[in-house]
Amino acid sequence: ESYTNILNCERPNVVVLLMESFTSKAIGVLGGDSLVTPNLNKLASEGVLFYNIYGTAMRSDRGLAGVISGQPSHYKTAIVKFPEKAMKKPSFIKKLGENGYTTAFYYAGDMNFGNFKSYARLSFEKLIDESAFSGEAIKNRFKWGVHDEYTYEKALQDMKSEKEPFCYMIYNLTSHEPFILPTEPKFSGDSREEMFKSVIYYTDSCLGNFIEGCKAEGLYDNTLFVLVADHSTIHIGGNNDVNDTEIFKIPVMLFGGAVSAKDS
Repeated sequence: ESYTNILNCERPNVVVLLMESFTSKAIGVLGGDSLVTPNLNKLASEGVLFYNIYGTAMRSDRGLAGVISGQPSHYKTAIVKFPEKAMKKPSFIKKLGENGYTTAFYYAGDMNFGNFKSYARLSFEKLIDESAFSGEAIKNRFKWGVHDEYTYEKALQDMKSEKEPFCYMIYNLTSHEPFILPTEPKFSGDSREEMFKSVIYYTDSCLGNFIEGCKAEGLYDNTLFVLVADHSTIHIGGNNDVNDTEIFKIPVMLFGGAVSAKDS
């Protein structure tokens, strides 16, 4: 069986960027507005971008299990609510931990939401929630927790002193509705679509700063970054037909200094 090895090292650090509601419809390189995700568009040209990936559902708890365990979505509930069942499912995070990786999960809100904490404990060595933040980060928090700029900053600081190899999963929150920003919105108007585009733009900006920080700290060259959305959304594009598979399309992208193959 033949395959293409896209890595230039055997044991890179792995950083999974789990992007809340990052539907393909909002991403320039996947056919969306080119002004919404300038940083992601640039990173796509430096890595490997997949064009036909679909989320398991429209809910975060389903998306989390889909990314970690490849678990299909149940139409009534989510496996993260049943740890005794979830522990029997595969987990690439657990597998990396068994092979010497330090593993950490960043969710800068109440990790008890949706039973995320119990589920994450099955795979991750360290869990970082909003209790790890203080000062301006907490002062500016919103409904779901700490805004993305502080989450990425915290993760970057931790990476600087982390034992290698490590696997971090960073789950951003700001792009979750009700679309509250700590900054002025990029796009004018109070429609759901314009508000959504503004939070995606904000998160994309935070992501760009995080990646530049990784490069400045020498953490980029030996790292595989995996960007994947938890699910899509109907807040952009004017299509809410659940029978249309296109509304479930999400981005998956591999990039970083550990990636040798580039997207064409």
